[in-house]
Amino acid sequence: MTDAEVIGGIPPRDGYTKTLRQLRADYAAQQPLIDAIRPSPSERGAAAVKALPSEIKVGAYTYKIVVMGSQESAAKGRYGECASVELRIGIQEWFASPAKAVDTFLHECLHAIFYERGIEGEDKEERTVGLLSTGLTALFLDNPWLPGWISENLK
Repeated sequence: MTDAEVIGGIPPRDGYTKTLRQLRADYAAQQPLIDAIRPSPSERGAAAVKALPSEIKVGAYTYKIVVMGSQESAAKGRYGECASVELRIGIQEWFASPAKAVDTFLHECLHAIFYERGIEGEDKEERTVGLLSTGLTALFLDNPWLPGWISENLK
């Protein structure tokens, strides 16, 4: 590539004389600044947990959402938990990425749906999938903030 090459092979107009090489150099020079202000994946994972509301409605039940400290989470050996009797979903305070936070929270919500819909261990796949899909639909309808939270944290 030569300095004479320009973006898209179109000759520059007056005031637009940067070559592709110059644009790449400008971007490379700015990258450390961009990296310095961009939150790390783990910071975004923690922010995703902090953005959760205090409760979520699952079918006929309202579950309290509790953030578990790192020590509690480590002692239990899990990222999250669903206590269907106490109507509580626990999620650890720190994740390596926001996607892992979303994955864990949905996992615990599915446990709540499993309990709320009365899914039995011996149920067939089609029945289980049907009950879970209906449960997820109800979860999203009853908690309009949830799709936006998922979308925001999977960017």
